[in-house]
Amino acid sequence: MNIILSTILVVSSMVLIVLGIVGFRHRGISGVKAITLLMFAMAIHSFAYGMELMSSDWETMYQWIRVEYLGVSFYPILILWFAREYAGERRFANNYAMGIVLAICTATLFLVETNAMHGLYYAQMGVDRSIGFPIVMTQKGQWYMVQVGALYFAMIYALVVLIGQILNTRGVTRRRAFLVFTGMLVPMIASTCYLLGWGIGEIDLIPFSFIFLSVLVASGIYRYDILF
Repeated sequence: MNIILSTILVVSSMVLIVLGIVGFRHRGISGVKAITLLMFAMAIHSFAYGMELMSSDWETMYQWIRVEYLGVSFYPILILWFAREYAGERRFANNYAMGIVLAICTATLFLVETNAMHGLYYAQMGVDRSIGFPIVMTQKGQWYMVQVGALYFAMIYALVVLIGQILNTRGVTRRRAFLVFTGMLVPMIASTCYLLGWGIGEIDLIPFSFIFLSVLVASGIYRYDILF
């Protein structure tokens, strides 16, 4: 089972890299640079989590978690950046708010990489083998909730500004905004289900939601030139 899940994630990461490269070629367009970096961050997360699921010992799992957070840590700032550039909104997502979120993301990366010294991000970590293969089991620390708060702040902001785009535009522009809105909504639902424990054991559902996001973005590129 873990081999199948890992393969799905590795393939998904490759698709995300391709989409990121496509976006990078058009990085001068508003919002594209942010979503390109977001694609690369998700690719890191997907690939590293796939490798984590294939690992059999705790030390290797933890090393892959540290790799995952090279991407995961910066989800809030990348989502916030993309949404404000895409919608051209600067009053709420101003430089002050962006600076705070970036500081939180940077602190998260540092705390994950040094978690063994303080336990501020993961209070406890272990290995659960109840679902047939080893998987990391965690007890969330204090800073984990800070990072989650920053992530939901960014995602809710993105969804609100995208709803505004849907309501205030017409034609292809509206369809583009709706596609991006749906793409943002899927990982948010997956994240909520994971945090509430509505999944299979301790399996992180978020990287698997990127599969649907990849399909939506690829469809948007093909049908609506979503990155152009």
